[in-house]
Amino acid sequence: MKKYFYLFFISSITSFNCFSQDATSVSLSLGTGIPVRAFASKNNKGDSAGVAQIGGVTDISVSYKLLRNFGFTGMLRGQINGSNAQALSDSLNKTQPSVQWSVSGTSWKMIGLMAGCFGDFKISKNWNCHANVLIGVLDVTCPEYTTTGTSANGNIWTKQYKSSSSAFALLAGIGLKRKIKDKYFILFKADYYYSYPEFNNVEIDSSVDYPKFTNINQKIESVNVSVGFGITL
Repeated sequence: MKKYFYLFFISSITSFNCFSQDATSVSLSLGTGIPVRAFASKNNKGDSAGVAQIGGVTDISVSYKLLRNFGFTGMLRGQINGSNAQALSDSLNKTQPSVQWSVSGTSWKMIGLMAGCFGDFKISKNWNCHANVLIGVLDVTCPEYTTTGTSANGNIWTKQYKSSSSAFALLAGIGLKRKIKDKYFILFKADYYYSYPEFNNVEIDSSVDYPKFTNINQKIESVNVSVGFGITL
């Protein structure tokens, strides 16, 4: 799946440049991805809790202005959010105090290819207001969790292996763009990101049972704040 992301994105850049050099811009942004709602939930009583922590986000965008204030844009986007394994440990130790529980986990990893439209409106000599709405495909890898328990009767462990899935994704954002030279600009932007992947046949192994397989649905929502640098070609 990922190789098709890159091929499609490269072809998009080529297509944009063929249309009009003056109307094409490229930007690179870095920022913070803040999980919200179920994605950030620490309630491990259901599958809906993502226990995701604040992470990082980056994207590279290519935009083509079709009209004076409107155009099309393509984006290759990556995001990583750690998992709050300590919250899971605390919850288990609270509900089962006779066992000393410890949980370790890896991170949520996401890469998406998005396309959509944008609006760009001048508000002063060097400042523009910028808004966009994009849809696309997100490739998500869920964390791997290892849980160990120690009690007077011995030790036990369970392990949920990482798994990958692809799903529809939506992004809506708004920001400010400041011109700093003839063809260069900086971006200050915030966006909302949504996806709802399903992870099929996730393997769960343990010291007291044979490996089992289950399906996990996880709603992913995050609010992201980033700063970027761009150039008009």
